[in-house]
Amino acid sequence: MKKQSGLFILFLLLSTGISAQQPRVLIQTAPDRPVEGSTLTITLLVAHGNPDEVNVMAPPFTDIIQLDYVQKGPRAIIADPQSWTAIEFRFTLGGRGTVTFEPFTVMTPQGRIQTEPFSIAVQRPADGAGGAGETAFFRLSWENVPANLKVGENAVVSLRVNGWKNAFILPASGLFLPPVPMGHIVESLPLSENEKSSGIALKLRIIPLQTGVLTIVNRRLTIENAVYEVPVLRIPVSQAVKKER
Repeated sequence: MKKQSGLFILFLLLSTGISAQQPRVLIQTAPDRPVEGSTLTITLLVAHGNPDEVNVMAPPFTDIIQLDYVQKGPRAIIADPQSWTAIEFRFTLGGRGTVTFEPFTVMTPQGRIQTEPFSIAVQRPADGAGGAGETAFFRLSWENVPANLKVGENAVVSLRVNGWKNAFILPASGLFLPPVPMGHIVESLPLSENEKSSGIALKLRIIPLQTGVLTIVNRRLTIENAVYEVPVLRIPVSQAVKKER
């Protein structure tokens, strides 16, 4: 499997021009060379620090891509002191060819703006990897999962590829990020080289903010010529005990 290169950052010209009354918007796509059967993440970065005040109207999507989920949250950009909001759209690519994205409409208290249309070339998997005999299948498991948590407590859990023998290059951890359950905080943590080489695909800090069962749904991810089966994660959450004064 080819190693995914870094995020391809596409600085789009905005259709109505940038002014003091309009938000700044950047778009990131990952990976920069998507292939049929893999996933594609498009991230809109909006120069406004309060995610609750940022709304995006997405255009219609073509039939060869399937929207898996959308998530929104704060994001820091290196060497930029301003707070940003990131809106991530993750897709599964069901075909190859040129995929054109019509304008996204971004709305903040500073105003409304549209991005210019842009296109992404979805390629055929390298060396004919689309054949069934050449597809690798991996099952993953969650580790260090607590039996339960109280509201406001935190736990660090890891997602491991079972039986990892380093035969392939482990995909970037960002490709395994799950949809964030409503009412909870989920933070991706950096991985050491030892963790990566041992098959750790993702490490998360989880902080529940409400009672119930915190659930991260099971998923089937196709990344290049490999399929990754991610199981469901469930953690019961109870009310924190109030200390008596």
